[in-house]
Amino acid sequence: MWQIISIWLGIFIMGICEIIFAKIILQKDIKVPKYLLLLTLLVTSIIYTVNSIYITGTLKTLIVSVVHIIVFKYIFNINWSKAILLTLLYLLLIIPVDLLELLVATSIIGVKKETYYEVFAGS
Repeated sequence: MWQIISIWLGIFIMGICEIIFAKIILQKDIKVPKYLLLLTLLVTSIIYTVNSIYITGTLKTLIVSVVHIIVFKYIFNINWSKAILLTLLYLLLIIPVDLLELLVATSIIGVKKETYYEVFAGS
């Protein structure tokens, strides 16, 4: 149970960071009321948590991408093409961060690569 709560909390924080990222890139204000923003964060966090626990591989990536697109379109009231491009930019910028995390975990901290892929990297 604590593991699921930990996953959910991490994903909730990730959702907040995604919205801040989109706000900076788009230089637009959030177009929904605060309570709807919070509700959107809660629902997407639950979707991401279920996705990360029960689904693996390409389907997992596709679901996350579609949710990103829908959330960006809904929260910032932008067209579909901007939401898709923003999602692609976000996903491309995450790759170097993930590689840096892998480098720190395996080289500096000394975590074995197999353990890293099983525990930290997910699918």
